[in-house]
Amino acid sequence: MALTLDPSYIDALANRALVHSSVGRWELALEDYSTILRLDPQNLKALFMRGRTYQSKQDLDQALKDFNAVLERQPKNLTVLTNRAFVYTLKKDYASAIEDYNRIIRSDPNLTQAYLERGKLYYRLKEYKKAQADYEEAIVLEPDKGQAYFLHALVVYELKQFQMAYDDLIKARERGVEVDNLYLLEFKKSIENQNLKKE
Repeated sequence: MALTLDPSYIDALANRALVHSSVGRWELALEDYSTILRLDPQNLKALFMRGRTYQSKQDLDQALKDFNAVLERQPKNLTVLTNRAFVYTLKKDYASAIEDYNRIIRSDPNLTQAYLERGKLYYRLKEYKKAQADYEEAIVLEPDKGQAYFLHALVVYELKQFQMAYDDLIKARERGVEVDNLYLLEFKKSIENQNLKKE
C-alpha cells in the first residue's frame, strides 16, 4: 500500500527489494535499489544491498563497483570489506582478497572467520606456512571450532606433519565436523610410511 500511495517511500522499496531477492528476482530487486539511490544518493545501505544483489546474480564487476563506492565513504566497514573479499575470491584475485582480510584483521584481530578465510587463500596459493599460522590463530580464538582443526589438518598434511594432521582430524570430528574415513585412512597410511623411512 505504501508504494501505491507514495512511490518514493524508501522503506517500502527496500522491503520489496528484499522480497524480490529472497525468491531470486534479481533484476526487480536491482530496480528497487537503484530507485532508492536515485531518491537518496547517500543511502549506503541501499548501495551495499545492490552490490550484494549483483553478487548473488554473479555480476561480480558491478558488485565490486558498489562495494568500492561504499568503502570510499566507510573504509572501515567490515561487513562490506568481507563481502568484497568474497567477490575478489570468486574472481580468483586472491591478492586483493588477502589485502581485504588484512584490513579486517587489523580492525578487529578477534574475528576467527577472517583468519580462516585468509588461510584458505594462502592454502590455494600454496603458502602453507602462512595458512598454518592463520588456522592456528583461529584455534587460539575459538578452541572448539572444528572447521579450524580440519583446515589445519589439511595444511600440515601438505607440510608432511602427518601425525599432527591425523590428530587434527580427530579433534575436528570431536567438534562436530563430518570427517570422511578416507581422510583418516590416508593420513594414517602417510604416518606409517613416514615412520618406515625413519627406520
